[in-house]
Amino acid sequence: MNISNYFITNQDPLVFKDLDLEQTEIYTQESFETLQSQRFKAGAYCFVCIIADDTKTYLFDASQFIENCVRDHQVIKNPLTRQPVRDLKVLVSSKDSPEFKLFMTREQVTMPPNHLPILWNDTSKPLEKRFHYMLTYGKHFETSDIEKTLQIYQEVAELGSTEAMIRLVEKYKSLGKRDEALKWLEHLLGQKAIATEDLFYCAHNLEDLGEDQKALKAYKGAAERKNMIGLGEVIQRLEGADGEEAAAEVARWRQELPVQWRDMPMELFCDHLAAIEYDYTRECYP
Repeated sequence: MNISNYFITNQDPLVFKDLDLEQTEIYTQESFETLQSQRFKAGAYCFVCIIADDTKTYLFDASQFIENCVRDHQVIKNPLTRQPVRDLKVLVSSKDSPEFKLFMTREQVTMPPNHLPILWNDTSKPLEKRFHYMLTYGKHFETSDIEKTLQIYQEVAELGSTEAMIRLVEKYKSLGKRDEALKWLEHLLGQKAIATEDLFYCAHNLEDLGEDQKALKAYKGAAERKNMIGLGEVIQRLEGADGEEAAAEVARWRQELPVQWRDMPMELFCDHLAAIEYDYTRECYP
């Protein structure tokens, strides 16, 4: 994720080799070199916090350090000395630009939501949690910088976040950008692990956009999972089609219905499903 899209820093480079490691306390789960290597290998940035007191300089993994600060309501203490920290710097480096540069000051990093990209780049955290950090970050800018929000959502969506794809659909629909909304609906529909309820989300939105055949594909995806609502939607749509091929397909789908409903009108079956509170997440008949 291109950090320059989120922050602009004009400060001179701060090179890690300029630190006197003999006088630096390094506080990370792994050695600093291992930590940096892991982040770079994963395509992530490496963030560190530098704190100096009268006698020593301290180097911390920024993600763990800042997460503790947030948990402690921004009461910033040196975890080694337990003394309050008057000042700190957050530095950043990447595989393509390994020299550390100043990323944020204490005042900047403690201003929500500036810390979230730092937590996002902590590759030791589960991917879904990292998605959450960046989606929260993107939502912050919805009223002030919608293009920035869309850019963040797109980058997270491209990494496989279903929630990001749905947010893009909603935002592009609200902006009247039909083609963009359709693009992300198709991307969501193409996910191998798409949830059954998301198949219905795609179907309903595709119908809203006038893409009835693509909507039918989504309904069929739900029907193939034995979801009775999806099955009813497919049968109703095919029953309105002409030709022997459509009639044969209707007959095949009706064989997937509970025996007592195979010859009944689909309107009655759908009313029955509503009465028993059958929902979009189900994949069988009770």
